[in-house]
Amino acid sequence: MSKVLPFPKRSEADSAPEPLSDAALMAACAAGDEAALRQIYRRYQDGVHRFVSRLLGPQSPSVDDVVHETFLAAWNQADRFRTEGRLSSWLFGIAARKAKGLMRKEGRRARLFALFQAADPSEPVESCEAQVASRQLVRALEDEITQLSHKLRVAYVMCDVEGLSGTEAAPAQGLRTGTLWR
Repeated sequence: MSKVLPFPKRSEADSAPEPLSDAALMAACAAGDEAALRQIYRRYQDGVHRFVSRLLGPQSPSVDDVVHETFLAAWNQADRFRTEGRLSSWLFGIAARKAKGLMRKEGRRARLFALFQAADPSEPVESCEAQVASRQLVRALEDEITQLSHKLRVAYVMCDVEGLSGTEAAPAQGLRTGTLWR
């Protein structure tokens, strides 16, 4: 009589596939794999949305449209993605160009930031004078930032707000590496 050995039970961690790299997902997109695009969208949608909202202003009704146009363009241009760069930088570059096109088409300059309008409930309540001074400072900062050209605003948001290095942000804007510093 033969002895039957039980199969070891696989844990969920063992059965979960390794996540694909950005380069592998973009190669799959270039080959027409819609599931790869869905995975890229889930991975980067929040960051791209945040980036576009900082370019157009969070109250802009066009933020979602630009985000979706960004991913549609990434799908259509997947074969142009260079694997030596970061996918987030590439997507930010596409989003910046889509936002610029939108602003040009609509003939208006969108406000860059309205981030500071939302109060953090965990912070202690300031005096009325301090709140007024803070709001005036934020408005002055927003006014100065909106005076920047589109290219400078994009560079500022990519490097100083999103935390990308200059070497990551430059190619996304069509500039040579080393052109932007932090």
